[in-house]
Amino acid sequence: MALLHTCLISFFGLCLVLAGPPGGGTVGAEAPHEPEAAPAACAAPVLPADIASQPSPAPLDHQDQGAEQTEVQNDPAAEDEGSGNSSRQAADDQADQAAEEAEAETQRPASPPPPDDVDPRIVELLDRIEATMKTIETVQTRFRWDAVQVLVGDEQQFFGTLSYIAETPARFHAHVDVSFIDERRGEEDRQLIFDGSWLIDRNEKEKLFVKRQVVAPDAPEAERDPLGLGTGPFPVPLDARRDRILERFTVVARPPMEEIEDEQLIPAIRTRLEKSVRLQLEPREGVRMDIERIDLWYDRETLLPQRIQTADDRGNLTIFHLFIDPQKHINVEIDEALFDVEPPRERGWEVQVEPLEPQRGR
Repeated sequence: MALLHTCLISFFGLCLVLAGPPGGGTVGAEAPHEPEAAPAACAAPVLPADIASQPSPAPLDHQDQGAEQTEVQNDPAAEDEGSGNSSRQAADDQADQAAEEAEAETQRPASPPPPDDVDPRIVELLDRIEATMKTIETVQTRFRWDAVQVLVGDEQQFFGTLSYIAETPARFHAHVDVSFIDERRGEEDRQLIFDGSWLIDRNEKEKLFVKRQVVAPDAPEAERDPLGLGTGPFPVPLDARRDRILERFTVVARPPMEEIEDEQLIPAIRTRLEKSVRLQLEPREGVRMDIERIDLWYDRETLLPQRIQTADDRGNLTIFHLFIDPQKHINVEIDEALFDVEPPRERGWEVQVEPLEPQRGR
């Protein structure tokens, strides 16, 4: 467990700098709790042009907003004054809402033009991904997290449930319940919680509670996404803003299975990836971070993130799989008790609290 603890702490430290889990075959049994799809033939290289021209996916909240307003009764017998007033009021409400949305759109600052070195098809794809992410208020889904230390030949895998609330700042709760370390399966009870400012690592087995302040309360909005690309402890692009991505990274399309054909992936995961679109991001010149490359896999139909892989300057990999079902895991109610960041009061716990050191001017 010391190795596990060291790995996690190193991972957190690495990601924070960016802001300025018996045998390999049995691992698949712990992947997504969904029926395995039949293996598909390896897809041809996917370019954004294959999907950029498609209409954006329908909003993922699955709520028929305004249905009661637009459902006007056409029964000739329902011509009383009350019915007429209700219809007129519904129409007026719709007109007012449309006017408010139009006014808000005109007042919203326009996105800056993309850099000249970006393929216009990638710009269009990123715009569609951003539009999809804006429909997401909450996510609660299973994940698989691989930490690969290349130099020492160590690979650890963790499985659990991620709960995410897309606020400003966003909040998340990740409960790790299964691990595979040194080819041995372990039952875990570890919580990683971010409340907007503090990151909590609560390990029930080791009775260790570590509370670190990772974001200053007055930090700019652009630095307050805990799962952003290169800005937090979990590389999950649920706040994928096109202009912010292109400002910091060069972006190119890659075949979805390139360099990962030999990975031990269960058929369900492999099939999902073969049907995805993949983007490769590298930091632009002058952007300081330890991450040398980020690869993103998105579902070609829903544009939801499926796999995120980061490589640091030592070649170590962090791979994060998300198993999001848009019908079950998007915009669901999440228990606020998950975000309790108070230290345990029971005896026997080791508690460490580390406030953020104030930055001094040069």
